[in-house]
Amino acid sequence: MKATLTKHFDYLTPFEEAENDRELEEIMRLKYPKACSNLEVDASFFARMVDDVRKFQGWRVIGLDSFEQFCTEKLGRTLDEVEAIVVGVQVLRERGNKKPTKNEAIKAGRELLSPEERGAMGGRGNKASDNITSFSRGTSQEYLAARIKRDHPDIVSRIEAGEFTSIRAAALEAGIVKPTATIRIDTPEAAIDGLLRRFTFDQLERALAKHG
Repeated sequence: MKATLTKHFDYLTPFEEAENDRELEEIMRLKYPKACSNLEVDASFFARMVDDVRKFQGWRVIGLDSFEQFCTEKLGRTLDEVEAIVVGVQVLRERGNKKPTKNEAIKAGRELLSPEERGAMGGRGNKASDNITSFSRGTSQEYLAARIKRDHPDIVSRIEAGEFTSIRAAALEAGIVKPTATIRIDTPEAAIDGLLRRFTFDQLERALAKHG
C-alpha cells in the first residue's frame, strides 16, 4: 500500500510553502483571522500577512477580485487603514518598537514621520525638496520617499535631476525595496518558465545545487 503524506498547515506557515492554490487558500484562511485577532496588541504579524497577501495575490484563492475587497470584506478595514498600519509598523520597528499596537501603527503611518524628522530630512530649519515628494501617491510611496530622503541623499539629488520616473525606481536603486515578479505556480513547468524569463539556466542550476 502506498503511503500518503499529509501536509499540516497552521497560521505560522509561510505562504512560500504552498505548492498550489488549494494549499495557498488553506494557509490564507488560517493566517488572516489570526492576524486580525492579534492586531490590537501587536500589528507586526498583521503587516507581514498583508505584505504576503499582496505578494502572492492571496485574495484570488478565496474568491475575491482585488486586494481592496480583501481589506474591506475579510480584514474589516478600509484600504487606507491597512496601508497606514503596514507603513506604521515599518516606521515604528525602525525606531525600535518591535511590537507596535494597531493604534500606534495607524498613528505613525498617517503621520509618517514627526515634524522633527521631516525637518531633518530637508536639513534642520529648511524645507525638504518638493521634487521627491511629488512622486508620492499614498502612504507606501510616502514611506519610500521618506526613507530615501533620510538615508540616501545621493539618490535625492538624482531624483531632483529627473533621473528616475517613479519613487519605486529610486527605491530599487537605493536597495530599500527588492525587485519582485509574479509567476504562475500551478505546475512546475509554468514556474520554471517564469523563472527562466528572469534568470539564465546556469543561474537556476547553481541555485538548485545549493538546495540539493
